[in-house]
Amino acid sequence: MAVWMWDPLRKAYIDPQGEPVSADRMLALRDTFLYEMQEIVTGVTQDLVEERITLQQWEQRMRDEVRISYVDLYVASKGGRAQMSPRDWGIVGHMLRDQYAYLRQFTDQITAGMAPGVIGMRARQYIRSASQAFERATTERYGMPRLTQYPGDGQTACHGNCQCHLEIEEIENGWNVYWFLGIAEHCQDCVDMAAEWAPLFVPRAV
Repeated sequence: MAVWMWDPLRKAYIDPQGEPVSADRMLALRDTFLYEMQEIVTGVTQDLVEERITLQQWEQRMRDEVRISYVDLYVASKGGRAQMSPRDWGIVGHMLRDQYAYLRQFTDQITAGMAPGVIGMRARQYIRSASQAFERATTERYGMPRLTQYPGDGQTACHGNCQCHLEIEEIENGWNVYWFLGIAEHCQDCVDMAAEWAPLFVPRAV
């Protein structure tokens, strides 16, 4: 298996041929990973619907898969575990705390009564929301201040099912942040963000 090395100066992985791994390739890997994780939770949810596992077992499995999704995507975007700082682990922990709280509410709603198809759809969205971890790490590796929002963080009408991504351009006095629409049907919020962040200028702290 080919091993990529992280280059902190270029803020990119370097492939065995010495070439930087493109942002498009990283984005494709992000989406492939999310799809595979969504397939896992689809199977776990089917086990719940067909009563092969209890609701409590299902919630624990969901917590496990959500944790894997958030941690792995953040670490991948940050440049690997060697690039992770205590701040990074704190950011991931904060995101997971919120997701676990939402998941607890989701479990209560299932107990109250919910159609199997709706359960499966929402379970997949919990995994898709992990794209926010990838995007947050992208800004963190540039040393940027926290943005007001990130694709997948639930602030747009599509919530965790957002298909968008950020691209960062580092300039002398700060950064230009672009919100790009993915290949999907988009909510109006994301369309508006793409128009407003074209780019969004983020000044460097003085």
